[in-house]
Amino acid sequence: MQCRLMTICTLILSGVAVGGCFRSQDVGEVSTRSHAEALVRWGNSWAAAGDLDQAISGYNEALQVDSEYPEAYAHRARAWERKGEWEKAVADYSEAIRRSPDNILLQDIRRFVWGKNGRWDKVIEDYTEIIARRPNDPKVWNARAWVLATCPDSQFRNGAKAVQDAKHACELSQEKDSYIVDTLAAAFAEVGDFEKAVETQKRALANLRTDLLKGGRERLALYEQQKPYREGPQPQVREQHTIAVGVGIVEVK
Repeated sequence: MQCRLMTICTLILSGVAVGGCFRSQDVGEVSTRSHAEALVRWGNSWAAAGDLDQAISGYNEALQVDSEYPEAYAHRARAWERKGEWEKAVADYSEAIRRSPDNILLQDIRRFVWGKNGRWDKVIEDYTEIIARRPNDPKVWNARAWVLATCPDSQFRNGAKAVQDAKHACELSQEKDSYIVDTLAAAFAEVGDFEKAVETQKRALANLRTDLLKGGRERLALYEQQKPYREGPQPQVREQHTIAVGVGIVEVK
């Protein structure tokens, strides 16, 4: 029995156990958190195989074992998101955030879920809340500036505020992050200052990451035509975000 238990735990914790052979009772005497981690890994194996209902079942069991485990909520949220269950996804991301308030990536992922559903008010609310907690984090100021400058819904755009936020982000980062300079250019375009938008976008392009160059050049072309940039109905992932957790990765695609 001890040998069987060790084999099961080794397979699950290495992320290769797939199928219905593992249930909560197989974990035996391992700690509550380790038990929950194993169950989430089991759920992840089902998610990777495309069986989201079975994955959710695994995450449900993990939360029955340890209701304070943020990663279980995060992975279940991702499964709900993949199923198109947006309200359930947001609820689980919110629970994960409540238990792991310093995980900015979790709130950034929730921002994409809100954006997919046109809830830009919630997106802005999320970033405002993070700024209150982390006022010296340029990435958060930049994120709010981007939404205020490029939101597809005009009622949530605020060019003047976007310029203010983006300038502050540039100051905090000392303009070392070119994508923040790119945001400042979008903010200038939103207020109609296309001369500054073009100048700033060219400065951003000089050091912009290779994977961001295509979009950056397209925005420059818009500004040269005196047109602002608008994010599409589906929010762009301007940077690849992942949640590094104890039992795997939640990716934003």
